[in-house]
Amino acid sequence: MRGHGLRGRVLVAAALLSGGCGSRSRPASEVAARDTTTRSAPAPGPFLESGALLDTGAGAGDATQVSSLVAASAPGGDRFVVGLSRADGFPATRVGGVAVEFLRDQRVVRIRLPKEVLATAITDNAFVGTFADRAYVVRGLDDTGLWVDLHLRAAAVARASVQSSPALIVVELQSGGSMLTAWPSVAGNIVVLKPPREGRVSYPLEITGYARTFEANVEAELRQSGVVKARARATAADYASTWGEFRMQIAEGPHGPVELWAGEHSAKDGSAQGVTVSLGVE
Repeated sequence: MRGHGLRGRVLVAAALLSGGCGSRSRPASEVAARDTTTRSAPAPGPFLESGALLDTGAGAGDATQVSSLVAASAPGGDRFVVGLSRADGFPATRVGGVAVEFLRDQRVVRIRLPKEVLATAITDNAFVGTFADRAYVVRGLDDTGLWVDLHLRAAAVARASVQSSPALIVVELQSGGSMLTAWPSVAGNIVVLKPPREGRVSYPLEITGYARTFEANVEAELRQSGVVKARARATAADYASTWGEFRMQIAEGPHGPVELWAGEHSAKDGSAQGVTVSLGVE
Protein backbone atom coordinates (compact mmCIF):
# COMPACT_ATOMS: atom_id res chain seq x y z
CA MET A 1 0.00 0.00 0.00
CA ARG A 2 2.89 2.31 0.75
CA GLY A 3 4.12 2.01 -2.84
CA HIS A 4 0.65 2.84 -4.12
CA GLY A 5 0.69 6.13 -2.20
CA LEU A 6 4.16 7.00 -3.50
CA ARG A 7 3.06 6.39 -7.09
CA GLY A 8 0.07 8.67 -6.54
CA ARG A 9 2.26 11.48 -5.19
CA VAL A 10 4.61 11.17 -8.16
CA LEU A 11 1.68 11.49 -10.58
CA VAL A 12 0.29 14.50 -8.75
CA ALA A 13 3.72 16.15 -8.77
CA ALA A 14 3.97 15.53 -12.51
CA ALA A 15 0.57 17.15 -13.01
CA LEU A 16 1.67 20.22 -11.05
CA LEU A 17 4.86 20.63 -13.01
CA SER A 18 3.44 20.03 -16.47
CA GLY A 19 -0.02 21.50 -16.31
CA GLY A 20 -2.23 18.80 -14.87
CA CYS A 21 -5.31 19.58 -16.97
CA GLY A 22 -6.69 19.63 -20.44
CA SER A 23 -5.14 18.29 -23.62
CA ARG A 24 -1.39 18.80 -23.49
CA SER A 25 1.90 17.22 -24.41
CA ARG A 26 3.49 15.29 -21.56
CA PRO A 27 7.15 14.66 -20.77
CA ALA A 28 8.41 11.16 -21.38
CA SER A 29 9.00 10.59 -17.67
CA GLU A 30 5.31 11.21 -16.91
CA VAL A 31 4.10 9.06 -19.79
CA ALA A 32 6.23 6.21 -18.49
CA ALA A 33 4.67 6.55 -15.06
CA ARG A 34 1.16 6.14 -16.47
CA ASP A 35 -0.52 2.99 -17.68
CA THR A 36 -1.94 2.43 -21.15
CA THR A 37 -5.43 3.58 -20.13
CA THR A 38 -4.43 7.26 -19.94
CA ARG A 39 -7.00 9.56 -21.51
CA SER A 40 -6.86 13.34 -21.93
CA ALA A 41 -9.62 15.40 -20.29
CA PRO A 42 -11.37 18.21 -22.18
CA ALA A 43 -9.60 21.55 -22.16
CA PRO A 44 -10.52 23.77 -19.16
CA GLY A 45 -12.86 26.73 -19.52
CA PRO A 46 -12.03 30.42 -19.10
CA PHE A 47 -10.71 32.04 -15.94
CA LEU A 48 -13.58 33.50 -13.89
CA GLU A 49 -13.80 35.96 -11.02
CA SER A 50 -16.55 34.08 -9.20
CA GLY A 51 -19.37 31.57 -9.60
CA ALA A 52 -19.48 28.08 -11.09
CA LEU A 53 -16.14 26.94 -12.53
CA LEU A 54 -16.94 23.31 -13.33
CA ASP A 55 -19.77 20.78 -13.18
CA THR A 56 -19.04 17.33 -14.60
CA GLY A 57 -22.54 15.98 -13.92
CA ALA A 58 -23.38 12.80 -12.05
CA GLY A 59 -21.07 10.36 -13.81
CA ALA A 60 -19.54 7.58 -11.72
CA GLY A 61 -15.83 7.22 -11.11
CA ASP A 62 -13.63 4.77 -9.24
CA ALA A 63 -12.34 7.26 -6.66
CA THR A 64 -13.32 6.64 -3.03
CA GLN A 65 -10.75 8.67 -1.08
CA VAL A 66 -8.84 11.96 -1.16
CA SER A 67 -5.16 11.04 -1.25
CA SER A 68 -3.39 14.41 -1.58
CA LEU A 69 -3.77 18.19 -1.54
CA VAL A 70 -0.89 19.83 -3.38
CA ALA A 71 -0.20 23.35 -4.68
CA ALA A 72 2.75 24.84 -6.54
CA SER A 73 3.72 27.84 -8.60
CA ALA A 74 2.81 27.56 -12.27
CA PRO A 75 3.23 29.83 -15.31
CA GLY A 76 1.19 32.94 -14.56
CA GLY A 77 0.07 31.89 -11.09
CA ASP A 78 -0.58 28.84 -8.90
CA ARG A 79 -1.94 25.36 -9.57
CA PHE A 80 -3.78 23.34 -6.92
CA VAL A 81 -4.38 19.61 -7.38
CA VAL A 82 -6.61 17.20 -5.45
CA GLY A 83 -5.40 13.62 -5.86
CA LEU A 84 -7.88 10.75 -5.53
CA SER A 85 -7.40 7.05 -4.84
CA ARG A 86 -9.41 3.84 -5.07
CA ALA A 87 -10.46 1.60 -2.19
CA ASP A 88 -7.35 -0.57 -2.75
CA GLY A 89 -5.03 2.41 -2.35
CA PHE A 90 -4.01 2.73 -6.00
CA PRO A 91 -4.53 6.08 -7.74
CA ALA A 92 -8.06 6.35 -9.13
CA THR A 93 -8.46 6.60 -12.91
CA ARG A 94 -11.84 8.38 -13.21
CA VAL A 95 -12.95 11.32 -11.08
CA GLY A 96 -16.75 11.02 -11.22
CA GLY A 97 -19.21 13.86 -10.57
CA VAL A 98 -17.50 17.07 -9.40
CA ALA A 99 -18.76 20.63 -9.00
CA VAL A 100 -16.38 23.55 -8.40
CA GLU A 101 -17.53 27.02 -7.32
CA PHE A 102 -15.58 30.21 -6.62
CA LEU A 103 -17.10 31.78 -3.48
CA ARG A 104 -15.31 35.09 -3.83
CA ASP A 105 -17.12 36.73 -0.91
CA GLN A 106 -15.50 34.08 1.32
CA ARG A 107 -12.06 33.88 -0.44
CA VAL A 108 -12.77 30.21 -1.11
CA VAL A 109 -12.79 27.90 -4.12
CA ARG A 110 -15.08 25.02 -3.12
CA ILE A 111 -14.66 21.60 -4.75
CA ARG A 112 -17.63 19.30 -4.13
CA LEU A 113 -16.29 15.78 -4.43
CA PRO A 114 -17.97 12.77 -6.08
CA LYS A 115 -20.57 11.07 -3.91
CA GLU A 116 -18.44 7.90 -3.93
CA VAL A 117 -15.59 9.74 -2.16
CA LEU A 118 -16.40 9.11 1.50
CA ALA A 119 -12.97 9.22 3.15
CA THR A 120 -9.71 11.12 3.09
CA ALA A 121 -6.09 10.33 3.87
CA ILE A 122 -5.34 14.02 4.49
CA THR A 123 -7.45 16.59 6.32
CA ASP A 124 -5.74 19.88 5.43
CA ASN A 125 -2.58 21.45 4.07
CA ALA A 126 -0.91 24.88 3.95
CA PHE A 127 0.91 26.42 0.99
CA VAL A 128 3.37 29.22 0.26
CA GLY A 129 2.14 30.17 -3.20
CA THR A 130 1.10 33.59 -4.46
CA PHE A 131 -2.63 32.80 -4.32
CA ALA A 132 -3.16 29.39 -2.68
CA ASP A 133 -3.09 29.75 1.10
CA ARG A 134 -4.46 26.53 2.62
CA ALA A 135 -6.94 23.75 1.92
CA TYR A 136 -9.38 21.77 4.06
CA VAL A 137 -11.30 18.55 3.48
CA VAL A 138 -14.75 19.09 5.00
CA ARG A 139 -17.68 16.78 5.69
CA GLY A 140 -20.95 18.62 5.13
CA LEU A 141 -24.08 18.58 7.23
CA ASP A 142 -27.33 17.02 6.00
CA ASP A 143 -25.59 14.20 4.07
CA THR A 144 -24.04 16.67 1.60
CA GLY A 145 -20.84 14.62 1.37
CA LEU A 146 -17.22 15.76 1.30
CA TRP A 147 -15.81 18.89 -0.23
CA VAL A 148 -12.42 20.62 -0.39
CA ASP A 149 -12.16 24.33 0.39
CA LEU A 150 -9.15 26.14 -1.07
CA HIS A 151 -8.54 29.45 0.72
CA LEU A 152 -6.92 32.30 -1.20
CA ARG A 153 -4.40 34.79 0.15
CA ALA A 154 -4.62 37.29 -2.75
CA ALA A 155 -7.08 38.40 -5.43
CA ALA A 156 -7.25 35.94 -8.31
CA VAL A 157 -9.33 34.55 -11.14
CA ALA A 158 -9.74 30.80 -11.35
CA ARG A 159 -10.64 27.89 -13.58
CA ALA A 160 -11.07 24.20 -12.87
CA SER A 161 -10.77 20.93 -14.76
CA VAL A 162 -10.44 17.19 -14.20
CA GLN A 163 -7.95 14.66 -15.51
CA SER A 164 -8.18 10.90 -15.90
CA SER A 165 -5.57 8.20 -15.28
CA PRO A 166 -4.73 9.37 -12.69
CA ALA A 167 -7.94 10.98 -11.46
CA LEU A 168 -7.12 14.58 -10.51
CA ILE A 169 -9.10 17.74 -9.87
CA VAL A 170 -7.14 20.82 -10.87
CA VAL A 171 -7.71 24.48 -9.96
CA GLU A 172 -5.60 27.11 -11.70
CA LEU A 173 -5.22 30.60 -10.24
CA GLN A 174 -4.02 33.78 -11.91
CA SER A 175 -3.95 37.41 -10.84
CA GLY A 176 -7.19 39.28 -11.51
CA GLY A 177 -10.63 40.21 -10.29
CA SER A 178 -11.78 42.62 -7.63
CA MET A 179 -9.99 43.02 -4.33
CA LEU A 180 -10.77 40.37 -1.73
CA THR A 181 -12.22 42.02 1.36
CA ALA A 182 -13.58 39.14 3.46
CA TRP A 183 -11.15 36.89 5.29
CA PRO A 184 -11.93 33.59 7.06
CA SER A 185 -10.89 33.46 10.71
CA VAL A 186 -8.65 30.47 11.43
CA ALA A 187 -7.12 29.23 14.68
CA GLY A 188 -6.41 25.76 16.00
CA ASN A 189 -9.40 23.49 15.41
CA ILE A 190 -11.84 26.12 14.10
CA VAL A 191 -12.45 27.98 10.83
CA VAL A 192 -15.15 30.68 10.76
CA LEU A 193 -16.27 31.63 7.25
CA LYS A 194 -19.24 33.78 8.24
CA PRO A 195 -19.30 36.38 9.54
CA PRO A 196 -16.02 37.47 7.94
CA ARG A 197 -13.30 39.09 9.99
CA GLU A 198 -13.85 42.78 10.75
CA GLY A 199 -17.36 42.69 9.27
CA ARG A 200 -20.57 44.66 9.84
CA VAL A 201 -23.54 42.42 10.63
CA SER A 202 -27.11 42.41 11.90
CA TYR A 203 -29.37 39.97 13.75
CA PRO A 204 -30.08 37.14 13.41
CA LEU A 205 -26.33 36.54 13.28
CA GLU A 206 -25.42 33.49 11.17
CA ILE A 207 -22.18 31.73 12.14
CA THR A 208 -20.82 29.12 9.74
CA GLY A 209 -17.57 27.29 9.18
CA TYR A 210 -15.92 23.99 10.03
CA ALA A 211 -14.16 22.54 13.03
CA ARG A 212 -12.31 19.60 14.56
CA THR A 213 -13.29 20.36 18.13
CA PHE A 214 -13.65 17.62 20.76
CA GLU A 215 -16.66 15.42 20.02
CA ALA A 216 -17.68 17.95 17.35
CA ASN A 217 -18.99 20.44 19.92
CA VAL A 218 -18.72 24.07 18.77
CA GLU A 219 -19.56 27.08 20.93
CA ALA A 220 -19.98 30.78 20.15
CA GLU A 221 -20.15 33.81 22.39
CA LEU A 222 -20.86 37.48 21.71
CA ARG A 223 -18.83 39.63 24.07
CA GLN A 224 -19.01 43.35 24.70
CA SER A 225 -16.47 45.08 26.96
CA GLY A 226 -15.30 41.62 28.01
CA VAL A 227 -18.75 40.48 29.17
CA VAL A 228 -20.56 37.57 27.47
CA LYS A 229 -23.91 38.87 26.19
CA ALA A 230 -25.18 35.94 24.09
CA ARG A 231 -24.27 32.31 23.41
CA ALA A 232 -24.92 29.59 20.83
CA ARG A 233 -23.91 25.94 20.38
CA ALA A 234 -23.72 23.56 17.42
CA THR A 235 -22.57 20.07 16.53
CA ALA A 236 -20.21 19.79 13.57
CA ALA A 237 -20.66 17.09 10.92
CA ASP A 238 -17.35 15.39 11.83
CA TYR A 239 -14.25 15.85 13.93
CA ALA A 240 -12.47 12.48 14.01
CA SER A 241 -11.70 11.79 10.36
CA THR A 242 -11.91 15.23 8.77
CA TRP A 243 -13.17 18.77 9.32
CA GLY A 244 -16.90 19.03 9.99
CA GLU A 245 -19.25 21.75 8.82
CA PHE A 246 -21.18 23.66 11.49
CA ARG A 247 -23.96 26.24 11.44
CA MET A 248 -25.52 28.20 14.28
CA GLN A 249 -27.41 31.42 14.89
CA ILE A 250 -27.63 34.11 17.52
CA ALA A 251 -31.09 35.64 17.27
CA GLU A 252 -30.51 38.77 19.34
CA GLY A 253 -27.77 40.42 21.32
CA PRO A 254 -25.82 43.63 21.85
CA HIS A 255 -25.38 46.33 19.20
CA GLY A 256 -22.34 48.38 18.30
CA PRO A 257 -18.78 47.07 18.60
CA VAL A 258 -18.70 43.44 19.76
CA GLU A 259 -16.37 40.47 19.67
CA LEU A 260 -17.54 37.09 18.41
CA TRP A 261 -15.64 34.14 19.84
CA ALA A 262 -16.11 30.66 18.36
CA GLY A 263 -14.40 27.42 19.35
CA GLU A 264 -14.34 25.16 22.39
CA HIS A 265 -13.49 25.26 26.07
CA SER A 266 -10.62 23.04 27.10
CA ALA A 267 -11.66 19.86 28.90
CA LYS A 268 -8.43 20.16 30.89
CA ASP A 269 -8.64 23.67 32.33
CA GLY A 270 -11.75 25.29 30.84
CA SER A 271 -9.78 27.85 28.84
CA ALA A 272 -11.37 29.24 25.66
CA GLN A 273 -9.70 27.93 22.51
CA GLY A 274 -10.78 29.30 19.15
CA VAL A 275 -11.01 32.46 17.07
CA THR A 276 -12.15 35.99 17.91
CA VAL A 277 -13.78 38.19 15.27
CA SER A 278 -14.31 41.95 15.74
CA LEU A 279 -17.75 43.00 14.47
CA GLY A 280 -19.96 46.01 14.27
CA VAL A 281 -23.60 45.06 14.89
CA GLU A 282 -26.17 47.37 13.33
